[in-house]
Amino acid sequence: MNFFAGIYCCFLLLLPLLLCSCDATKHPFKASVQKKEILIYCGTTMLQPIMELSAIIKEEHDCVVKVSCGGSSHLAKSVEVNKIGELFFPESVVYIHMLQEKGLITETVDVGYNEVALFVRKGNPKNVKADLMELMRPELQVAIGANNAGAIGKATQICLTKKGIYDDVSRKALFLTTDSKGLVQALRKNKVDAVLNWRAVGHIRGNDQHIDEICLPREKTLYQKLTMGLLACSKNPELGQYFF
Repeated sequence: MNFFAGIYCCFLLLLPLLLCSCDATKHPFKASVQKKEILIYCGTTMLQPIMELSAIIKEEHDCVVKVSCGGSSHLAKSVEVNKIGELFFPESVVYIHMLQEKGLITETVDVGYNEVALFVRKGNPKNVKADLMELMRPELQVAIGANNAGAIGKATQICLTKKGIYDDVSRKALFLTTDSKGLVQALRKNKVDAVLNWRAVGHIRGNDQHIDEICLPREKTLYQKLTMGLLACSKNPELGQYFF
């Protein structure tokens, strides 16, 4: 018993030293400065250029860049609910205005335009012509974006309403998608023959191997500004402004 009692006493004497040696606040690796971080909400169509710019910013400024990608409507709701992040880059300026009215965006910059275009499967096997009325062909399987989900859905609604066929095309559509990515996949997987999507989609790496654009007359399509906004909740606005 004396032997075990001696071991116990030694343990009690060494315990403070053991606790000090395990103190995380004194660990040499904890002394390093944490990198600054920015969060970008990005519409599906612009993901590729944003990722390329992010790589440059990360290297030049030794920071962490996170990107949340998806339908513009869902991204806007995320900003409104979570109130975190630096930049908001939707596929339509409509969502910029929406967040500006709620005081969630402090600065904006126009970086280009988005244009609605008609796309078909590679080689245009159904001989779709450069006319929105082609979407009404009975034998043509089509898909369009949902007007309550993403920017392309709202733009499609405007474009087809001007033509007077939005309701008819909506009823005829095989299905509705939440964003531009879903429309591309519908063509790539041969689920449909034609879709309306952002013109920039045809230039995204890899898509041109599976889809073709049918060039619509300028007066028959729809242009919308591409605008980037700096969020009021930004913790590192100086880094966010490097994208402007």
